[in-house]
Amino acid sequence: MEALEYYDKVNFLKGGIVFSSAITTVSPTYAKEITYPEYGYGLDGVLRKYSNKLYGILNGIDYDVWNPETDKHIYENYCTFTIQKKPINKKLFLKEVGLEDKAKPLFIFIGRLAHQKGVDLIIDSIEEMSKMPANFAILGTGDKEYNDFFKSIEGKYENVFVKVDYNEALSRKMYAAADFLLMPSLFEPCGLNQMIAMRYGTLVITRETGGLKDTVKDISQPDGYGILFKNPTKDEFLNALYRAAELYNNKKLFKNLQKKVMEIDFSIDNTARKYIKLYESLKYSREVKIW
Repeated sequence: MEALEYYDKVNFLKGGIVFSSAITTVSPTYAKEITYPEYGYGLDGVLRKYSNKLYGILNGIDYDVWNPETDKHIYENYCTFTIQKKPINKKLFLKEVGLEDKAKPLFIFIGRLAHQKGVDLIIDSIEEMSKMPANFAILGTGDKEYNDFFKSIEGKYENVFVKVDYNEALSRKMYAAADFLLMPSLFEPCGLNQMIAMRYGTLVITRETGGLKDTVKDISQPDGYGILFKNPTKDEFLNALYRAAELYNNKKLFKNLQKKVMEIDFSIDNTARKYIKLYESLKYSREVKIW
């Protein structure tokens, strides 16, 4: 019972947790979440017991791969010193996909069309979104029911562009063009899209969960730079969109935050250093036994 046994069966993941020197997850918040039944999937009790060796190390992205200054897929390259060129990407993207009025905020969703990603919130809110003075671009593919729905609304709303597909080149254009990224995930161990978006000067609208909570700070905080909402409900999601639209209209603050998120370091180099530090601490603090 204290090792591999799991409801009269064998669970090797449980064994790994029990006998490991350390357990790591891809974000600090997710490390806490998996000690609760909602996220632990039956192993939360074991994880609580061994929480003293449970570490959350935030994931990261490769800043050589995701770099608006050198990205060959976007319309106009830019960096923190030339961020005034970012709107060129927005103007040309809107023209390419048939959306109008570059003065409106541009919200994008890029990702897997699945329940976990909070896609139901977008579906439930699409009518209200279509009436907002804003443009929306949705790119992704996933479960058949979601693919079918989004295919059914292609061209239905004049301010909503939909592409049911996996298309990296288009996704990069969207990161560079957008004002806001929508990431309403129900749960997210870490997430990378929000880091990529901020690397491209795009602010993030997301739920307080997992690595999303660790990487996005709400603008209500003194050092905030994004929009967070707590519960996965239509009302809270739409309220987050309205808050973002209000922020967008505060041009000076919005531009300052665009530059600010580009300067945050979410590089994989930071992640690697933390893993090395952990492994070295285990190497020198534990006697290795082979049996």
